Amino acid sequence: MNNAIIYSITGIYIVIMIGFTIIAYAALNKVHKDHSHFLPVILHESNFLKLATVLGIIASATYLALANQLTEGVVAILSGIAGYVLAGVGKAEKKEKN
Repeated sequence: MNNAIIYSITGIYIVIMIGFTIIAYAALNKVHKDHSHFLPVILHESNFLKLATVLGIIASATYLALANQLTEGVVAILSGIAGYVLAGVGKAEKKEKN
């Protein structure tokens, strides 16, 4: 595969991550100190980190596939991580319903 495509995808990924970091920083700075104890509760209840992990796995798998570096071992590891994370999301949703 052409190296220019891989470099451009890497650049796009970096720009997206920097943009997300700037937006998150700006949003968190606007939270008043009196309300800051609710932020961890909101992040925990929304499963933000778990879903961000799955999105990161999807991005990594896509990048590795385009770079022709996606082997069966890597697929197994990424699938295992995604399954573990998504199983935790399902258990959390069942607890909330009870």
